[in-house]
Amino acid sequence: MKPINPETFFKLLLKNKINFFCGVPDSILKNFTNCINDEDKHIITANEGNAIATAAGYYLATKKMGLVYMQNSGLGNAINPLTSLVNEKTYSIPMILLIGWRGENGNDEPQHLMQGEILKNQLKLLKIKYIVLNYENQKNDLVDLLRFSLKNNCAVAIIVKKNTFKEVKKIKKQNSLKISRSFAIDCILKNIDKKDLIFSSTGKISRQILKSKFYKENCNNFFFNVGAMGHTASLAFGMSIETQKRVICIDGDGSFLMHLGSIPIIAKYKKKNFRYILLNNGAHESVGGQKTVALNINLEELSKNLGFSSQFSTEDPDYLIKNFKKIINNSNSFLEIKINLEDSDELPRPKNLKLLKQNFNRN
Repeated sequence: MKPINPETFFKLLLKNKINFFCGVPDSILKNFTNCINDEDKHIITANEGNAIATAAGYYLATKKMGLVYMQNSGLGNAINPLTSLVNEKTYSIPMILLIGWRGENGNDEPQHLMQGEILKNQLKLLKIKYIVLNYENQKNDLVDLLRFSLKNNCAVAIIVKKNTFKEVKKIKKQNSLKISRSFAIDCILKNIDKKDLIFSSTGKISRQILKSKFYKENCNNFFFNVGAMGHTASLAFGMSIETQKRVICIDGDGSFLMHLGSIPIIAKYKKKNFRYILLNNGAHESVGGQKTVALNINLEELSKNLGFSSQFSTEDPDYLIKNFKKIINNSNSFLEIKINLEDSDELPRPKNLKLLKQNFNRN
């Protein structure tokens, strides 16, 4: 399959009056989204449903169609506004969905396999016309799809397989923070109890933990939320309700923002055995390093207002080393650790999820 130059594809969209883009970053689409430089016309949203609504609002303001990009796993977040806001039985708003197809060939990580299998059927059920993008159909079929969307005032979709877009090298923008992800996780794992239950979020946080000596010696104490982005805190909270053990949630900023509404609900119950640790690098690091807004927020103050009993935030490695043991002993606590974008070796991935669940030391 001949790859498509993403810059050429981007210019083709602009030529067809598609100049507003929003969505949640995806590794399959990163070479395309890296071509979009106008921040006023490119909004990285907290979740895919937000992106659908944002594109709908843009259309109401301009009568111009927007493009919403997402990984196919995010289609679930988008279904509510797709079926109750923009479809033909409600406001009939045209837009184009650009969907990265993880699990397309059945050879992917476990959390992507079902999503890959059902993607086309999902779109058919939603009555969304689609094409699977390739080098040959990128012009004529794309133009026909756009015309169909405008004529029928409906959403349409472009499905993108892995390696459809040519690789575009982009320099990863580093922040000036001194703490790395590996340093933070090493500090956490060195200072927790071997009886603690640890829940970690999708992406490089869980993968970094897999590489650690502590995990290898205490593997049955870990539960990796490798899919369901944004739900790690709720998963850990559900566990904390019915166990006397200390439950530690290690989350990332993209996941934190995606379903932020769950956090004050969790904080309200003030579970003495619950701890929330946020590793904040201000980026969707696992899928290309695209920015989040998390480093622009005073999360220590926010967590206080959300209802956590104690709050801490640090970007100082010495402070973290000296104080982590004391911090983790505070009940119903929120700890933000600001970290940099770490260039890491190839990290292992959780594989046999059923076995991990079976061995999880819940008692």
